[in-house]
Amino acid sequence: SEPFGLIVLEAMLHGVPVLFSEEAGVSEVIKSGIRLSLDAPATTAKVLSKLLTDESYWQETMLSQLHEVGTYYQRGYETSVLDAWSRATTSPTTTHG
Repeated sequence: SEPFGLIVLEAMLHGVPVLFSEEAGVSEVIKSGIRLSLDAPATTAKVLSKLLTDESYWQETMLSQLHEVGTYYQRGYETSVLDAWSRATTSPTTTHG
């Protein structure tokens, strides 16, 4: 399992509606994707069926995701992630008195 799921962003960028687990790391950042519970296969099947048979639902999902991915980099997530990584990998300063 990919912790963040760059493939989700790539699919969104290419106009492909994406479905992902609520537990996936990407679910913390992406709002317009179709979130699914791994514990609800019947609901997953229903959502997937609607996506494949309802062209307006496909279009609505795709356009929403295209808009979101188009503004993704403006939100500064990459800077936040890099800052967090820097803090996590920098050893704390120890003072001896």
